[in-house]
Amino acid sequence: MLVESWSGGQPVVLTGPGILDKRAIAPNLHRHFGNFWEKNHLAYPQGVDVLLFTEDAVMGLPRTAKSEVSHNS
Repeated sequence: MLVESWSGGQPVVLTGPGILDKRAIAPNLHRHFGNFWEKNHLAYPQGVDVLLFTEDAVMGLPRTAKSEVSHNS
């Protein structure tokens, strides 16, 4: 999935296998991505791993990653 930028989106904290402790991100994603990601996680072990791309970087999100909205400013 093409991402406009790694900032400016809803801040979330990722946890789960392959993520050491926690990882906070705020990519500028399509407005429906959150619903897709929640359904994808609930379908485990089915579902898909997701790759997020900008012009010069890539981030992989395994289907096992859990996301939680960050309430830190």
